[in-house]
Amino acid sequence: MPSNEIQAAFQEFERERVRVPKAEIEAAKSVHPLVTGFYEQELKAVERAKLVGSFARKTQAAHLKDIDELIVIDDPDGWWQASAGRALSRVAEVAVRCPLIYDAEPRVRAVRLRLRDYPFFIDIVPAIKPANGSGLLLARRQPDEGLDDWTLENPEGQLLAATTKNLTCAGGYVPAVRIIKFWNQSVDKPLHSYHAEAIMWHALAGPTDYGSAVLAFFQAAVKALAPGQHVPDPGNPSKCVDDRLENQERAHALRVVSDTLAQVQRAVALVGDQALEAWANIMGPAFPAPSTHPDQLRNALVAGNVAATGAGMRAAAGRPIIQPRSWRQ
Repeated sequence: MPSNEIQAAFQEFERERVRVPKAEIEAAKSVHPLVTGFYEQELKAVERAKLVGSFARKTQAAHLKDIDELIVIDDPDGWWQASAGRALSRVAEVAVRCPLIYDAEPRVRAVRLRLRDYPFFIDIVPAIKPANGSGLLLARRQPDEGLDDWTLENPEGQLLAATTKNLTCAGGYVPAVRIIKFWNQSVDKPLHSYHAEAIMWHALAGPTDYGSAVLAFFQAAVKALAPGQHVPDPGNPSKCVDDRLENQERAHALRVVSDTLAQVQRAVALVGDQALEAWANIMGPAFPAPSTHPDQLRNALVAGNVAATGAGMRAAAGRPIIQPRSWRQ
């Protein structure tokens, strides 16, 4: 089968299964400005607000999990910067006055807001402009490690890096990241989300088809997960995205990506239906292939080879075949 037909299968897969459903995106667009506006009104110190994180970069996959909302604080007297924990507690305390929010939890760098009528979170990320230089100071609240300070980060740089890379790759970078994140979720997340995204950022140098992008990712991931190796943050190259990755986590992730690389190399070498089946074995039954065609699913139901569950259809052994699409579930 010509590579353009494999590319067409990937395009269908990314469009129909990998992307966050439009209903979830529209719900997020309707509510996050209300929450931001509430904080701008309640916290007079808020200088500006901006979407950051994977929602802003459009790199979330399958379902919307959280939205990162950066609020830049004007802190002339140093009250906020004096204690990250106190600053995050202040952001959480304000949340009780917002009817959209039913719970607020201070975390390491943000306050996680649980909304009354939506299944996703909004993470409020307070930031302070440094006295000199670029980037932003973000809270670091880790009481178990005795940390209650602010560190220089660049969340806006991460957004710029993703946007620039997507232009360099003729619009193919963001969908390729979503495909990899979908795979990562389907195998119980051996990689942290932004770690996977950063590996893909470094792996791609220009336009390519999705099969080649996936191959480039796994080749780069095997190298990046080797002992002693680290992945620079695309938005802040002076720091690495995996500097806190435990050795056990790294070893597990390396085993998974190494095994998958062998499967990807085989899939790339195949043609026709065999190639489609090989990619479906890697990406899961949502990938379009002869065995995952609706007629085949119907026949499998009749034969008792798949069962309906509360989370969609599941093979007698394996990953979900049809993922739930409604954000209201």
